[in-house]
Amino acid sequence: MEKLGSKINSIAKRMIDPSLGVNTGFKDLDYMTLGLHESEMTVIGGRPSMGKTSFLLQLAWQVDHPALIVSAEMSRQAIGERLISHVSGVSMRKIKAKRITVAEKAKAKEALKLISEREIYVSDESRVTPEGIAGEIETLAKMGGRFTSPCVFVDYLQLLSMTNFYGSGEIEVAAISRELKATAKETGCRLVVASQLNRANEQRENHTPRMSDLRGSGSIEQDADVILLLHRPSYYRIADEDPDANDDGQAFVYIAKNRNGPVGKLEYVWNKRTMSFKEKSSKYKEFGE
Repeated sequence: MEKLGSKINSIAKRMIDPSLGVNTGFKDLDYMTLGLHESEMTVIGGRPSMGKTSFLLQLAWQVDHPALIVSAEMSRQAIGERLISHVSGVSMRKIKAKRITVAEKAKAKEALKLISEREIYVSDESRVTPEGIAGEIETLAKMGGRFTSPCVFVDYLQLLSMTNFYGSGEIEVAAISRELKATAKETGCRLVVASQLNRANEQRENHTPRMSDLRGSGSIEQDADVILLLHRPSYYRIADEDPDANDDGQAFVYIAKNRNGPVGKLEYVWNKRTMSFKEKSSKYKEFGE
């Protein structure tokens, strides 16, 4: 229990000092959401191959704040390779194949140096639970300062599990979502969680994702403070019409939910070589237009 006045003082401080929100490195997104805030949960939804993990890791690199990456899918080495590709601009395919030129090797080494200087931590346990994530956050918090409210990036929700849970998959997803939100509130971390979408959008003519597509449970919609949905139209053009078609790089981030601000549609450019996103413009359209 806490006196309401203390919370109001906290809100007033946040209004006066917008820097309390950690910038994501994407100006348009920060304009709409005011960055990543303490005790809030942001969900990044997308179908397979839309770039959820890439967007998540890019945020972890771009935030000027201690970051914890929790991956139930990728190894620490794979995460490192993704970050090196993004930071250096060297093709991800070349890095994985270890077929880079002398010049590219120099760029990769410089990227590795820059990454090692950042306060980025990685947990790649094969079994990830909300309780385990809370424990990792508490370990960071003991370092004090900005570590008491780190940015935490989880990849991805449907691969997490509950300890001693025997319900169905959908019920477990709902429980995991609630526990993650509770973890954000209790620890004060700035939580960003990737989530799969179901196949509903593939039945639509334009394949545009919706909040209701979040896979496994409607409780994710309720628990999240912000919901971002990734969409790359060319992915479907290639799959549906011409397997040899080129990826034009067009990408959109739909701000489908923003508890404390506007929703909207932001345009990005997807770089397939480095598996990264870049803002295309500083304009946005109201969600639903």
